[in-house]
Formats: sequence, C-alpha cells, structure tokens
Amino acid sequence: MTGTPMKDMAEVSGRTELVIFGETLDIHGIPRSDDYFERFIDLQARDYEERAHEMRLRGRLLPGALNALQALSRVPGITQSVLTGNTKASAEAKLRIFGLN
Repeated sequence: MTGTPMKDMAEVSGRTELVIFGETLDIHGIPRSDDYFERFIDLQARDYEERAHEMRLRGRLLPGALNALQALSRVPGITQSVLTGNTKASAEAKLRIFGLN
C-alpha cells in the first residue's frame, strides 16, 4: 500500500478500520494520509470480493440471520442498518459475500 513492508499491525478487535489503519501507519513511522486510506478502502473491499470463496469457508452466516432480516424488512417503521467498524465498501462486500445485501 505504502511501499513499506508491514512489520506489525495495530490492535484490531473492537476498533474501526480508520483507527487501525492510522495506528498501523504510526507503528511504521509513516505520516497519516487521506490518500493512503482512500486507496486502502478500495483495495481491501476488492480483496474481499476476490477472496469470497475463502471468506465463506472461514466465516459463517449465523443461523436465523437471514430470516430475521427478512422478517424485519416487513415491519413498518423499522430501518435496518449495519453496526460495524468496517468501511462502507468492505461492509457492503461482506454482506454480498454472505448473501445479506
């Protein structure tokens, strides 16, 4: 992404991609840049799509998730949303990969 080999990565659990990316740049002494993050967003989502088969093997759709979303879609006044630390592009890719889009 930046031309610098990755030697370490910021803690990821419970954190947003923006925070993880920024702290990983800090670890490597690379100045934070919106340009870097914009490229990362595109590359990460593209990588998810290219590895969809692997993601389906390693990840899983929880039982009842699709049925619950479909049932809620029929309830007036309910607005469904995604709560995630992912970027919009990556969240959309993951939803497509698991058939929840």
